Amino acid sequence: MKKTKFQKNAKDIFLTYSKCPLGKDKIHNYIKEIMISKKQEISYIISNTENN
Repeated sequence: MKKTKFQKNAKDIFLTYSKCPLGKDKIHNYIKEIMISKKQEISYIISNTENN
């Protein structure tokens, strides 16, 4: 899996789009873990996945 670096520019909303087969909960938990490790807070996570 290719890792992509990102910068968080908004304090309240994180938007993500993924083609990976993981479920929404796993994606949200992963993002929350990253934010906690960087000592950042986030209010909303919006995600969409593509299933072919």
